[in-house]
Amino acid sequence: MNKLEQKILKYFQAFPDLALSEIAEKVGMSNSALWKRLRKLECEGFIEGKANILNQDALGLKVTVIAEVKLTKNTTQALDEFEAAVKQHKKILSCYAMSGDSDYLLKIVDKDIKDYEEFLREGLANLPYISSLKSSFALKCVKNSTHLPISS
Repeated sequence: MNKLEQKILKYFQAFPDLALSEIAEKVGMSNSALWKRLRKLECEGFIEGKANILNQDALGLKVTVIAEVKLTKNTTQALDEFEAAVKQHKKILSCYAMSGDSDYLLKIVDKDIKDYEEFLREGLANLPYISSLKSSFALKCVKNSTHLPISS
């Protein structure tokens, strides 16, 4: 990725409401050249998609849980089955394969602790190959950014 593409991605990420014509002007390109460059960056995997960020609290999702998961075995089949099962649950926002004591780290949102307990019993506890699951409840969100650091 060259310096111009880094500059384009910085604007594209930082100002999602900016019209492409405004970004084109800021980076010194024509609209069509910018559009083609963005499509190229998307095809190359630099842009995964576009999203609007919703307010979790306003939507009544008052609880954020970080769950540490250990699996009974770490075979390719077990990992694939666990990961496929995790992808089926909308309350699980993120899932990271980890090094160290836990095999996976999950970020989960729910309405309240009672609903999370129900999800734990009916959803999480039934994921394949789980040997242990430890839930920690976030007290507050200090930082939650979707902006990646792009050097230029």
